Amino acid sequence: MRRLFPLLLLSLLLYSSCELSTPPPKGKLYTVQIALDYAYSTDPNDKTTPATLYGTINDALALDQAWEEIAARLGIPHQNFAFLQIGKQPASIPTHQIGEASVVAYPFIDAIEQAVQALASIATENDLTIFSYSGHAVAGLITLAPVADIGTEFYNASELLALVAQIPGRKLVLLDACETGLAIPPSPYSSSRLLGSSIGDWYAQYFAKAAAGMPKELAIITSSADTDSYETTVNGRKYGDFTQALLQSLGWDHTLHAMGSTLGDAFIGRHLTVTSLYTAIKTHQRLPLKRTLINLLNPYYQHPMTSGGPVDMILFTR
Repeated sequence: MRRLFPLLLLSLLLYSSCELSTPPPKGKLYTVQIALDYAYSTDPNDKTTPATLYGTINDALALDQAWEEIAARLGIPHQNFAFLQIGKQPASIPTHQIGEASVVAYPFIDAIEQAVQALASIATENDLTIFSYSGHAVAGLITLAPVADIGTEFYNASELLALVAQIPGRKLVLLDACETGLAIPPSPYSSSRLLGSSIGDWYAQYFAKAAAGMPKELAIITSSADTDSYETTVNGRKYGDFTQALLQSLGWDHTLHAMGSTLGDAFIGRHLTVTSLYTAIKTHQRLPLKRTLINLLNPYYQHPMTSGGPVDMILFTR
């Protein structure tokens, strides 16, 4: 009974402590996909090139389709801006027109920062902006494309979050890369330390009423905290394991490689919220979750993290 009581307490808290934010009027949806496959070189002796990833570009392309379809079904204007590194850097790179700014459509640090600043100039308080990143990362540092097209440029994900926080309206950041949960600012609203030393610490962080360090209209969901993230093959196509679960939660049909006829189970009643999306991702993830606070015998697990808290941010209303 001593072990059962904390579980009953957690269930009660989850049921009673999570309040929905006020549904905003329908604004615009802006989505930004950042993905790199790191296939810069075919030289096997090139020690500066990170390991090639095979699911990242699929992640970005599928998410663009999913957001576009959801926006169309809900009657929401949608603009997407993709920053993809696919193989060797092309001689000529197109640009995105974001408001008055012309931004290079490639995942350079400067281009990403310019895109965020441009979005901040056109978004309103009624809009939703969703950033997704698929690539390599370590200790909260994401790796972007170098100008010299060799090696990588490290970029602190917390700096990206600070920039994104300046965009008016609601913001959701999705990070599918190793150790990206470490980029979530420590806060009473953060569950990024779920794998810490004490389940009691997690209760205190998640259910505290006072916010510190997290803007109210910015939410983050990552593939893991201080652990690795993995790729998976679904119906002959590779994705990040986190992103394939995210797509399925939205209603993606991995058999068709397209959105299905109905929206996914992350939509609860009329709403899709940060908590409902996070919960559905854990349900659909193919890799095992970390069910306890001690290491599992199986070393290959992945546990998504979120910055959610007592007030649940509504992303979409149907």
